[in-house]
Amino acid sequence: MTNKDKAEEYREFEILGHKVRFRPENGSLVTAENVIKLIQNEVCEVDKKISSARASDKFLLVALKLANERLAMEQELKQSIDKLEIRLNETQIIIDSCISYPEA
Repeated sequence: MTNKDKAEEYREFEILGHKVRFRPENGSLVTAENVIKLIQNEVCEVDKKISSARASDKFLLVALKLANERLAMEQELKQSIDKLEIRLNETQIIIDSCISYPEA
């Protein structure tokens, strides 16, 4: 991949007066535009509540909110997977009790 190709993968955006070059990680299902739009929407929400805050404070509040949401989703996902594993084990026990396996 040439330097030109690498540069074209990055997109430039402006958030709170800061120019940002960004690209999602390889293989990501989201676009740079989606990520930036989320950040911009979150900054707007913070700005509605605390318009006098400095840009750095707004960025920090957005980061904390997104980190909280991510951790909550990860915890929910883990709990869902744990419940699914329990149900799969219970189902396997029921199936095994209904099926008689021939003895070897």
